[in-house]
Amino acid sequence: MPVRVGIPRALYYHRYRVLWHVFLTELGAEVLVSEPTSKQIMDAGISCCVNEACLPVKIFHGHMESLKTQVDRLFVPRLTSISRDEYVCPKLGGLPDMLRSSIRDLPPLLDHEVNLRKSPESSWQSAKAIGKELCSDPYRVRRAYEMALTVYRGVRRMQISGMLNLGSQEREQVCSPKFRIAMLGHSYLLNDPYASMNILKKLKSKGVKLITTEEMDPRIIREQLHCNMKQPFWNHAREIMGSLSFLLQLGILDGVMYITAFGCGIDAFVEDMAARMAKGFGSGIPWIRIVLDEHSGEAGTDTRLEAFLDMMEGRKSHAHHFSPNGEYLYPCESHAGRFGP
Repeated sequence: MPVRVGIPRALYYHRYRVLWHVFLTELGAEVLVSEPTSKQIMDAGISCCVNEACLPVKIFHGHMESLKTQVDRLFVPRLTSISRDEYVCPKLGGLPDMLRSSIRDLPPLLDHEVNLRKSPESSWQSAKAIGKELCSDPYRVRRAYEMALTVYRGVRRMQISGMLNLGSQEREQVCSPKFRIAMLGHSYLLNDPYASMNILKKLKSKGVKLITTEEMDPRIIREQLHCNMKQPFWNHAREIMGSLSFLLQLGILDGVMYITAFGCGIDAFVEDMAARMAKGFGSGIPWIRIVLDEHSGEAGTDTRLEAFLDMMEGRKSHAHHFSPNGEYLYPCESHAGRFGP
């Protein structure tokens, strides 16, 4: 009977779901992913997680609670670094320990460290350690690892294909929508419809083209960082700063939206750095910052979105010579009360 391995549908699952699912499945495991985030899952996470944690970490706890009685193992890799010379949020490195101290009766965790700071080849060492717990055949572990990487890289190529040839025909496709907004923030917050209150879907329904860091070619990001600034310490900062620098130079943006979770220490630095970069271009581009936590409300956030679209519409139609909010750049905050079930 195959081992049942649970994967919480939160945090870096949104980025690596294909990689993890293929790897574990090829090892013979039965993979069970938790249900999409809901009020029940969020409330369960809030009840067992420390108050100081950010919303995505609290939601992760809720997904663990929903999975713990259904699986034999829980897949919670200890993420330290996912790219060379950079780090992810330290809370992710300590997440397995947080879970063990916060949630009772957890099944065994697959919590081997993933640290690619010195070399991307370290990913094989992490995969090998995980594979040993699920499969006794080292050759099968290697095949599963290579298969997972192949599928994941193919998905990533498809994801960034719309950004690889900006400046030719693809650039015309990016420039055609009514508005073009750079959507900045942690991917695990943006890609969780409940946590983000479906902001991406709502904007797309209004004809807005959203450009996220996930769509950017890593080569473009590295080039921007090498030419324009010091290499950031955090992987999240690298993606935000490199992507925004490239898009601002292209001059195709009508606005910038920064989505952050209340209490995010990394965003406290990165958002300010990104705002300064945008202001340095002197374009007066509209900028809005939306802060989310378990108390944020959908009605208030929707009002902010509508006002932001109106600002861009006014600037586009008759306010080219000045910023509609009175300055070249002024971050606006939205921190309203959470919606109900």
